[in-house]
Amino acid sequence: MTAKSSNKPKKLAVLCDGTWCGRETGTITNISMLATKMGIDMTPALDRRTAADPIPALEISDSLRQVKARYFDGCGLGDTFLAYLFNGATGSDIGKECLEAYQYIVEHFDGETELWVFGHSRGGYTVRCVAGMINNCGIIKKQDTAEATKSLCEEVYQMYRSRDEEDVPTGAKMIQFREKASWSLNDAAGKRVSPIKFMGLVDTVGSLGIPRTNAGIGLDYPEFYDQNVSAEVEKVYHACSIHDRLWAFAPCRAKRDAAKAFETTRPELAIHEKWFPGCHYDVGRQKFNFFRTAGNIVEKTLFHIPRLLTKSVEPNEVCADLVLLYLLEGIQAEDGLHTLIPNLDHEITQLKDHLRNTTTPKIGSGDIYGRLPEFGPGGVITTALTGVVRFFTKTANFFTPTLKLGTAVQDMLGIKTITDILLATRDRRIPTTHAQTVELAVGHELFGGVSVRERARLGRYPSRTFENWLSYLLAVEVISKKSWVVRTKGGLEE
Repeated sequence: MTAKSSNKPKKLAVLCDGTWCGRETGTITNISMLATKMGIDMTPALDRRTAADPIPALEISDSLRQVKARYFDGCGLGDTFLAYLFNGATGSDIGKECLEAYQYIVEHFDGETELWVFGHSRGGYTVRCVAGMINNCGIIKKQDTAEATKSLCEEVYQMYRSRDEEDVPTGAKMIQFREKASWSLNDAAGKRVSPIKFMGLVDTVGSLGIPRTNAGIGLDYPEFYDQNVSAEVEKVYHACSIHDRLWAFAPCRAKRDAAKAFETTRPELAIHEKWFPGCHYDVGRQKFNFFRTAGNIVEKTLFHIPRLLTKSVEPNEVCADLVLLYLLEGIQAEDGLHTLIPNLDHEITQLKDHLRNTTTPKIGSGDIYGRLPEFGPGGVITTALTGVVRFFTKTANFFTPTLKLGTAVQDMLGIKTITDILLATRDRRIPTTHAQTVELAVGHELFGGVSVRERARLGRYPSRTFENWLSYLLAVEVISKKSWVVRTKGGLEE
């Protein structure tokens, strides 16, 4: 990486949203709000399409600020309705997402560019994979043709995913590849420079891998290749959900490789990870309805009535705003010139004023995992039908106590097995004694001394993650009994 040619470094931002978030669903998420603040026109692209550009990219190139940025839709969009459901549920198109983001970087990187990457949910998984591709292969230089560049990007992804010893980042093959095909990431003094200046994550999932279907064994969880964040990334800000309980999407925490001491001690490689109230969809500000609003005319016609009978999952905006503030303040701390987001100080002040002055905040659906049928297809009707099925099952089991006919019918249909696998719940764990968390019971200065628990009505969330963590801290004498009482029950600590 060459010496900077200007006091205002070039910035290239990549924003990858979560599952089913984007132009087809019209969901305004924390990631899309960051994109808007960077200057990207987030008017639904379907309203701006032309014959020459049927799917216009959501991006900006500002030569005055020296900022280029692009927003990428989340998994599950841009295809048929069945593909929308399948890809959204399984993340099977994650490879395409990684390739698109990496290729965008390749097309705009020039050796003097800072990368700023952001992602929610599987979008967080995507940007961490892209960082892994850079760690493995560097940032390749554009080839003579667009087709050749795309093909080489595909090969980079395959090498990154490879288990062959030849393809490890420290192997002779990869060292040679980076020297010949990629940009130098060393400064004028020959010191390695991290190309990714900032990584902002909202509840990255994938610690078990992104689930996909396998004809032989059912659900398969390929290993997540980026459990550790490499030195290709400088600062990391990761907002984790405290209250989510969906087992299949456990959070993938951001951490360095403990075996590489230089990565864990250098201040420029600091990782900031904080736990926030709310479920996964709350912290990301992810509104969801089973039936999307876009699609072709057939889909719109067929699903118009079912969509009206299907409840949307609404995010808790108190939780979402706290996460957005965290990300904005992180950008403020790391972007001294405030070129990535114009008027950043004003944006932060405005958001704080909103948190202080909103008397009736939108608190969303709460934890939905115990009442999922309400939010499924035609939930208004199926909720009533669920009661009928439950009555049938109990009645059949009563008259056939040995055979348990009702349960057997459900098992034969696969209902219980599918539900148990996909919708199993378990409280998360905060695994470290030094974790940063939002205090839930203590009065919050932004809410005039009212606690987050009260403001966001967290009584609707059954998770005991925060309370269990505090009990652990008390047991190992990290906190006092008085502190435990204050932080679990509320009040002011002397």
